[in-house]
Amino acid sequence: IVPCDNYDVIVYYDTGHTFKINCRHLLNNPSMQKFKDIELFKKHCVILNGNVAWYLGDNRYDDWNCYDLDNEVVFKKGIKYIEK
Repeated sequence: IVPCDNYDVIVYYDTGHTFKINCRHLLNNPSMQKFKDIELFKKHCVILNGNVAWYLGDNRYDDWNCYDLDNEVVFKKGIKYIEK
């Protein structure tokens, strides 16, 4: 994954597919408020349980204390991405 400065996240799958999804809408969720700080948004963006996620505490591997984005959402709302 590559989190970008405009709240886009580029997601590379091992199938060879790549999607780009804008995640700005997630900032409306109360648990995501602190990620309005773009540096925190990018720093806390990880893969947990095979999904794009943002860890909410100090442990980047805590899959119980995170906000995750289901891959189905990425497939449906993201756009296919081709690097230039």
